Amino acid sequence: MACTKNAGQNIYCDLTLEVSLPSGAQIAALTVDNAGAGNYFRNLNTGEEYDFPVFVNGKCRMRVLKGVYVLGFDALAGLADGTGLRVRSAEHTTMLYAVSLVEDTETVTLNLLELR
Repeated sequence: MACTKNAGQNIYCDLTLEVSLPSGAQIAALTVDNAGAGNYFRNLNTGEEYDFPVFVNGKCRMRVLKGVYVLGFDALAGLADGTGLRVRSAEHTTMLYAVSLVEDTETVTLNLLELR
């Protein structure tokens, strides 16, 4: 009976990640090199890591196991005006600033740093 106690509960979170630049510039596409050192989206409960999909119009969607996550990446962003920019997401890289994803749907905004 213990195995069926939580039967029917949704254990996944449908996550929308949004990216934002301090300048307010619109990001048309953002690509993370998932094999790059320091690029990760890690569930602290299970240790499982997820690949980042391509962000289109500043957003991407993922389905992840509910839990607590740390994430960080360097990426190339293509702006709406046609220019390119190197960016970094570093605000959720430690347990102190981890993201709790416990609802069926969540939206997290990542404030990017512009790299020169």
